[in-house]
Amino acid sequence: MAVFKRGKKWVASVYVGQGKRVWKSFSRQKEAQKFEREVLLQRDQGVNVLPEKKTFGEFLQEWLDLQKVKPKTLETYKKIAHKHLFPSLGSIPLSKLQPLTIEKYFAEKSYLATNSLIVHLTIIRKSLNDAVKWKLIPYNPANSVASIKRETTPKMDFDVCDVFVFLHKIKNSRYYVPAIIAMSMGLRLGEVLGLFWKDINIEKRYLAVNRTIQSVDGKIIFVSPKSKSSERTLIIPKFVVLELLKQKKKQAQNKLILGPAYEDHDLVFCKNNGKPYNPVTFSGNFSYHARKHNLANFSFHALRHINLTLLVGLDVNFKKISEWAGHTDTRMLDDVYTHVNIKMMEDIADKIDSFFSDLISRLQTR
Repeated sequence: MAVFKRGKKWVASVYVGQGKRVWKSFSRQKEAQKFEREVLLQRDQGVNVLPEKKTFGEFLQEWLDLQKVKPKTLETYKKIAHKHLFPSLGSIPLSKLQPLTIEKYFAEKSYLATNSLIVHLTIIRKSLNDAVKWKLIPYNPANSVASIKRETTPKMDFDVCDVFVFLHKIKNSRYYVPAIIAMSMGLRLGEVLGLFWKDINIEKRYLAVNRTIQSVDGKIIFVSPKSKSSERTLIIPKFVVLELLKQKKKQAQNKLILGPAYEDHDLVFCKNNGKPYNPVTFSGNFSYHARKHNLANFSFHALRHINLTLLVGLDVNFKKISEWAGHTDTRMLDDVYTHVNIKMMEDIADKIDSFFSDLISRLQTR
């Protein structure tokens, strides 16, 4: 190993084993000496200091094959990789991927939604972090790339009374009871459509959120909720209990009519033949009906936001709301309570029940 001058340049030549050397030229002697020290340190730590021959695309494909994440997450990663990352960055040698290259990538993809670009950066950073851990590259160039700020959720522009009137207009449709549960209990669509009857105790008014339904590569699967805090037990408002009893009776009739043709998966909400709904299709159809009733840009997920907004308006403690909704991040909530017990859940359910019961009675007197 040596640092020497060749013409106007300073050259660092470092032996890295197996009869191989790493060469690099610099304008200043101190830069060459610094490079020499860094390479020696990396070599001694077992880092691969020889240029990695595989491309970022080849490495990323291997990395994706090793991921142990939820199926829906993996599906998203693969879609982004095949549609964006492979075409733009895939041919670049892994060892030559630089922060500036990644910055240019995001400049070119600026037309995409901000929250989507955050996932792009997550994939790049996580994969390259593993490349460093596996000693394929000495450092992660994506760590020098500026983070992308998540878009804030726009405030709800929908009047809860208007939404409730809309739901009553579709009362005889398959969307009504799932929507009522989402609006009154703050469940996500996947949590609603993933409910089994065994998750519900009608007598005690308990509802346990234990799973969520997803569509992955066209197949319907059930997975655990998005986080540990999303697994929760809630108290069902009384008016919702009545709707669930009607739902159970309707299903019993379908079973009698179809007989052996009925696929009984114990689902609370399913097609007339017992098969599970595709949440993507269900959500799209719900939004279509909302547009027909003059609720433009209204989604099923908005029902969950309405519920949480209502709880704030009803002066429910923020920590309780977090537990009720199954949120993971409670840093912005007060720290008065360390847990939510059944009594607290009953208080929330009673507040919701009182609010919606009043709405129902007003609608019935029109």
